[in-house]
Amino acid sequence: MLLEQQSALMKRIAIDELDLGPVLGTGTVGTVYRATLKSTDQIVAVKVLQEAISNDELVRARFRREMDILAQLKHPNIIHYYGGGEVD
Repeated sequence: MLLEQQSALMKRIAIDELDLGPVLGTGTVGTVYRATLKSTDQIVAVKVLQEAISNDELVRARFRREMDILAQLKHPNIIHYYGGGEVD
């Protein structure tokens, strides 16, 4: 399953490139999972929108903006952005 079209800043990652692990946290908007990027064995975090709000286009647009902003941030105390997108 490949991720759908994304903004220009987002790297495309196929969902099968990730081994999802345990839930790290859950909030009102999404759930964050610990995962492993298979190609590098690197531990990463994967944020997924809550299913109940995932069809709301305003929420999805806000989530995409969050990924765009995160992709631009470079600081040792902020997580590094690897990619993102949407799955069916």
